[in-house]
Amino acid sequence: MTPYDTHNLRHSAHFCVPIFSGIKWVPVNVLGNTRYTAEQVKAFGSVPPEKKREAIACLYEAVQLLQLNQFRSLDDNRGVYDDNILWSLHTDGRTAAVVNAGCCASVANWMVYMLDGLYDEVGIISIISDTGVGHAVNYIRNNRNYYILDSNAFIDEHKEYIRPETGCLTDFRKSKILTGAFFQAESLKDFSAFFSTYVGRVKKRTFLYSRHPGEIHWEGFRKGPSNDIEIYLPKGSATIIGTPPVNMTVHFSEIPPVSCHSLTAEGVLYGQ
Repeated sequence: MTPYDTHNLRHSAHFCVPIFSGIKWVPVNVLGNTRYTAEQVKAFGSVPPEKKREAIACLYEAVQLLQLNQFRSLDDNRGVYDDNILWSLHTDGRTAAVVNAGCCASVANWMVYMLDGLYDEVGIISIISDTGVGHAVNYIRNNRNYYILDSNAFIDEHKEYIRPETGCLTDFRKSKILTGAFFQAESLKDFSAFFSTYVGRVKKRTFLYSRHPGEIHWEGFRKGPSNDIEIYLPKGSATIIGTPPVNMTVHFSEIPPVSCHSLTAEGVLYGQ
């Protein structure tokens, strides 16, 4: 390892390994390499979020900061019920940077906040299963390519579950988190097919995928008497990726009910 490497990132990595139709495993440095050693990045830990963001010039540096500043896993979603709908309200990226902790949605928002203006588009893919459990990963659009990063998988707490950027398929297969690698995708639909094939088959679940340019703030979930599911997404920003599962109906809403902001409840979509 060099002073520019982390537990999984490799400053000098160079590979492009096909792993699924339309999906390739690539090193994080394909979107720019770091200017900082580990010791230099650690020095950013005490500065305000705005200063951290100013210091970041590429994804590699953002991941260094995420890992070396030891962003912690925290179930910080607010789950609230209104009219039998469970609304999941997410922590924004700046707040997550102040707290230096959060669930998968929070760390994905953290990444959007840190990369603001650096690429053509930085956003979030929301993945909601037919059980109501969800996950959030980042996507980056740059020079007509899409890239997928599960920021939650990359935090320091999860380092034992993912493998370094070697480009060897045997190492990729040893990872205990399917999304514990950086992917180049021909389309977001290709990523949804990849995730459904491997995670859906193992866990016997179907998933709704939605694209959120920028940060993700909330979703709603309601289960009907016949196991039919209703999902509520932000109108004007969220778009569906692929075809929703047959038992899921999607509604687009302006904002959650005002009462959501003053209620608390156990059980939220994300971070479970």
